[in-house]
Amino acid sequence: MQFLRLFSQTRREVPADLSIVGQQWLARAGYIQPLEGGLVALLPLGELALRSLEGQIRQGLMGLGAMELGLPAENSGFWLFFELARSHLRSYRQLPEFLYRSGWQDLPGVGHACGLLGGRAAWGVEVFSLTGSQNPLTGEGKEGVEEVLERFFASCRLPVKSAEDLSSAREMIGRSWFYPHPAGDEEWLSCDGCGYSATPAAAQFRRPQAAEEAPAPLERVATPGCKSIAALAAFLGIPESRTAKAVFLTLNESKLVFAVVRGDREVNEMALRRVLGSDRVRPATEDEIRAVGAVPGYASPVGLNGALVVVDVEVTQSPNLTAGANEEGYHLRNVCFGRDYTADLVAEIALATEGDACPRCGGSLRAQKGFSLAESRGYSQEFAAEQGVRFLNESGKSMPPRVKMHRFYLTRTLGCLAEEHHDGNGLILPEAAAPFRVQVVVLDSKKPEVAAMARALEQTLAGMGMEALVDDRPESPGVKFNDADLIGLPLRVTVSERAIQQGGVEVKWRARPERWILRLEEVPGLLQERI
Repeated sequence: MQFLRLFSQTRREVPADLSIVGQQWLARAGYIQPLEGGLVALLPLGELALRSLEGQIRQGLMGLGAMELGLPAENSGFWLFFELARSHLRSYRQLPEFLYRSGWQDLPGVGHACGLLGGRAAWGVEVFSLTGSQNPLTGEGKEGVEEVLERFFASCRLPVKSAEDLSSAREMIGRSWFYPHPAGDEEWLSCDGCGYSATPAAAQFRRPQAAEEAPAPLERVATPGCKSIAALAAFLGIPESRTAKAVFLTLNESKLVFAVVRGDREVNEMALRRVLGSDRVRPATEDEIRAVGAVPGYASPVGLNGALVVVDVEVTQSPNLTAGANEEGYHLRNVCFGRDYTADLVAEIALATEGDACPRCGGSLRAQKGFSLAESRGYSQEFAAEQGVRFLNESGKSMPPRVKMHRFYLTRTLGCLAEEHHDGNGLILPEAAAPFRVQVVVLDSKKPEVAAMARALEQTLAGMGMEALVDDRPESPGVKFNDADLIGLPLRVTVSERAIQQGGVEVKWRARPERWILRLEEVPGLLQERI
């Protein structure tokens, strides 16, 4: 590929509309171009880099025997996959089934970052698997897709972190992989002591042991204007941990749910959804709250009728809390679970936060931020049955399969590669993401011996199945070398009169300072060794 034919330009100035360093280098090197409304276009270098990453994933999946689907979905192909499975799955002899597709996918998080790390969608690969209970799926577990994933990130030299994760009440505990970055739109909690790691939605934590305390008499107190936990604690001069927080939700558009956690905590809505067995949960309206006799801002489980009461386990072990009185301007002191009210369900529904105790070793959980690059989700056989997917087992009995899905977010991976691999001169892309592995810089291109050597080098590389980016522009050596560093291809080969006089061509790895002269016939060996 001739440099002059590239539909892009390198830029010396820092883009004003990109605040993250790696994304600035991608724009300056001509991989991306920011558009209006926060969108980003992939220029030819960026598209080639993306296809290089996708090729790594495809190669790994094909090694597992996976077959590719073409789905018309603009976002997730998850539901289309179930439609296909309903049509084509008949017998256990077809299992395990292992399929994948590439395309645009919805992203988790708020999507507030810039460049390839912004937006609400990413180009990537979705992998779907079906297996019966008697034949574990080839390609699942550490020896399968997760191994492909780990090899992929290793080839990209990205220091990713994985964490337990949940995004639906119907899922089994899955995993997500993150690139740590202070501008990231995802958060997870980890323990430096034992390695436990989970997103807030999936994280558990050890509740501290409550101090021994005898139940005190219930006391009604006036608390004018105290509709929040912070205002209540300040007015009464007590810590927020000595209060009970009420959160009202509506389940399946029909049942009011009263969730109770300690006042210094928040409700983990995903944990609550799993307890309720449904994702059809929304915040309750004021009318719905008042319909069961509760008063917004002063609500209490004491004396409540008509609501499903779900209480966090920590509240059941914390006597003498202050809670609402279901009366405007009043609260109740010394509310005790079991004496003053009971629960329909007791579960761990409080949200874990930084500083909470690790559920495994008791160490302190630490919050981290980053960008989501991949995820793995597992679904129960009951979920598959609800989607109408069944097969006949060895005994001729109809049964649902197990379902698993993996997602790889490749545009985000390219964005994170730019954050991880750059220096003060530009990008330093690993081979796994390079649009070309070699940049050929031709100096003195009008001299016959230089032109002949450049043609011979291109032919040598083409014989290896390796296209190079050839810069034979009528520019100064400084401009060409600066652009080569900016674009960041793994290897730079310089063809010049001086190098020819020294016996060959000058080679330099972008990530290393050394330069040396190689005979033309030695270049393939150097590249093969690196690959």
